[in-house]
Amino acid sequence: ETQYRMPIRYSETNLKNAANSLNRLKIARENLTYRRRGAETGVDPQITKQLQTLKDRFVTAMDDDINVQNGLTVLFDLAKLLNEYANEETVKSESINDLLNEYDAWLQIFGVVFADQKSLDADIDALVKARDAARAAKDFAKSDQIRDQLAAQGIILEDLPQGTRWRRQ
Repeated sequence: ETQYRMPIRYSETNLKNAANSLNRLKIARENLTYRRRGAETGVDPQITKQLQTLKDRFVTAMDDDINVQNGLTVLFDLAKLLNEYANEETVKSESINDLLNEYDAWLQIFGVVFADQKSLDADIDALVKARDAARAAKDFAKSDQIRDQLAAQGIILEDLPQGTRWRRQ
């Protein structure tokens, strides 16, 4: 948590604190990812509003000479929102996707990609290949079912001449 032009203070304590912080970020992601299972379709307008406020704060922090400390503060505020939303009685799938997509994007800015994200990407790649095989076999019902399954996870498919490309919503 040092400004990029300042020397890094290295110590065993700082390493342990960083590991604990990283674990807190990972757990927040896992908590909300787990809630996808019981999510209703739709968007929660309150979450959309809260997320936009956090986005604005994050951009302001990073535009301020790459103010990492303030950026991390906002990242942890987003992690708190993930945990709070995961504990709500009713959650909306599109709001979960919006929160996780923004969270993952911010984590990547700081060079963090959790292992489960990589395995999730491999799972998505496997589903896309299965959909391509179903389309090639003219099994459009199965192809549509896989597309809908991915869409429910916030994955958008783009069928191009070079093949199918996917991205997160």
